[in-house]
Amino acid sequence: MIQSCIHCGFINGNADEHTIFCPNCGEPYPALNDMTVQVPQMAPRDGTSVASPFAPYGTSPYAQPYSADRGSGVVPPPPPGLRGTRPPARRSMGGFVGGMLLGLGLLLLLGTVLAAAALTRNGGNGVVAQVATATPSPTHARPTATVSPTVTPVPLVSYQDPSQRFSVRYPANWSATVSTTNSDGEFPAYLTTFRDAGASSMLFDVLVTPQRLNSGSLKSFVQNGGGTNFQQSGGTTNATIAGSDWRVVTGTFTSVNGVPLTAQMLYTRRDNITTYAMFLIARQDQFTALSQKTFTPMVQSFAFGSNPA
Repeated sequence: MIQSCIHCGFINGNADEHTIFCPNCGEPYPALNDMTVQVPQMAPRDGTSVASPFAPYGTSPYAQPYSADRGSGVVPPPPPGLRGTRPPARRSMGGFVGGMLLGLGLLLLLGTVLAAAALTRNGGNGVVAQVATATPSPTHARPTATVSPTVTPVPLVSYQDPSQRFSVRYPANWSATVSTTNSDGEFPAYLTTFRDAGASSMLFDVLVTPQRLNSGSLKSFVQNGGGTNFQQSGGTTNATIAGSDWRVVTGTFTSVNGVPLTAQMLYTRRDNITTYAMFLIARQDQFTALSQKTFTPMVQSFAFGSNPA
């Protein structure tokens, strides 16, 4: 008899009435009365007679094609020559998942091999050192720094007022001239002029007078020297010089020769007796540079003398 397994499709040609389980998958057969198959006779396509591989040797061949009712659960017998062979097993979901796990395991193994290849031995002492991979840092365009030119102050020499009213330092190639105004009056004024012989429009004056000065005194000073078109630049600011508070006034004007000049006046009242004032004059396009190089060192070197008047 022939038994066909409804679970895996295996056809067992050696089954008998005592066969209960499928030899292929181990699942039990249904009731024998339902699965007993009587093999009909079959005629080959070419019209010749062929002995049935499932009948005893020498019996008559199949007389008609095999037919089975749809849904009967009967699996057709295999063609001649395939008796006892197993049909291809159906792939289950478990096999699919196992294949995926195997693939993942291979990928992990490959990653481990590549990581091991990136290690080197340190000096042959058995210490495994990992090769550091440098990460390139992003390139950023750096702004170009603007370097200001270094200003070197000019060498200065000391000047002591003959009447001990003040002292100051001035450039060695400059000359110092002392003049007195209203010398025979009640309030004489002493003016010391420091001038560069090669630049007639540049000078540094120190005025010592008992008279009080204010922000308008700069304009009077310029006009007394022949200057015109005076314009005050901004308001009055403060500065600390020789331990005293000074007032600072700046303006522009035109000299008698038509040269545009800048004038700055610094003044203070000392002991409510004497007014000290410094006047800085230079060309408008050179005033800032000369202030850093010459005027500022001269102002910072100023010191009061022992004689207040």
